[in-house]
Amino acid sequence: MPAQASRDTTKRYLELLKLIPRGGSGMAAGALKMRLSDLGYSVSERQVQRDLLDLSEIFPTLERNDRNKPFVWCWSAGSEVVLSGMSEPEALSLRIVENNLRGLLPDSLWQVLAPRFETARKELAQAGKKWKLASLQQKVRSVPAWQPLRPPTIDGKVLEVVQQGLIEEKQLAVEYRALGAETARSLRLHPLLWAQRGPVAYLAARAWDYEDVRLYALHRIEQARLLADSCQPPAGFSIDAYLRSNALQFGDGGRLRLEARIAADWLALILTETPLGEDQRIEDDRLSVTVDDTLQLRWWLLSQGPAIEVLAPAELRQEIADSLREAAALY
Repeated sequence: MPAQASRDTTKRYLELLKLIPRGGSGMAAGALKMRLSDLGYSVSERQVQRDLLDLSEIFPTLERNDRNKPFVWCWSAGSEVVLSGMSEPEALSLRIVENNLRGLLPDSLWQVLAPRFETARKELAQAGKKWKLASLQQKVRSVPAWQPLRPPTIDGKVLEVVQQGLIEEKQLAVEYRALGAETARSLRLHPLLWAQRGPVAYLAARAWDYEDVRLYALHRIEQARLLADSCQPPAGFSIDAYLRSNALQFGDGGRLRLEARIAADWLALILTETPLGEDQRIEDDRLSVTVDDTLQLRWWLLSQGPAIEVLAPAELRQEIADSLREAAALY
């Protein structure tokens, strides 16, 4: 085989290995052929089948499900195939990511990343031996800056279908049970964005053919099915613009000028180190800053208790005062 042809085959093999899903329902040779075509590899479905058989002899964790036709391929659950080496700084970075994500991601999402994290742990264990360190992994920790909440459970099949819809830009037929609702309702969604907000994962999507984009908590999707119809974003939709609208902070995109009295020295020091906004000013005990007008802002103000007094805007001051009075009445 000429050298160039050999290099092209090797590249195709590597791309094919990366396309094969880990666990789940797997992917047929025909679907893999289409993905390879999108990457610029002109190859027949029969050739892909031969490639998969050859690769399965090299990688024992590459499995074929023969129960139904067409046969589907996947990596066995929990397996990790590293197609390139992992440096010590990369491994340490992954451990930092792992520590930050632990407790945030539901089990179904964690299982997808777990093999990669395990590879990082093994790499750091080897590095510790090389540098004669007791345990390099023990030098990385993450402590949440908020009251930790356990992530809700997401159905694994639902997770797989939603991810596939985002990847292939296909519509989804879902059964969605809203917060507090006793039963789920049927929806046809155009998936636009996956967003992780603390321990809760949200799907930003338009329902049916409505133009407005709404948030759907993934753990409240009880069933999901991939449709053949392509996803149609609203006219002029931009993910960056949507995020700038503060939709995930539960706001309407508005801004306000917050004026407040800081009644605790420790809060003044914290805000000096980590400002609420670029134009923040603290003079004596007076705080002035432009912030997004969101529920997240209100939750933060209420969480400070007697350490801060809202002075303006008047509507926000009244809102916070009413909330504090209602809370005090409970005690």
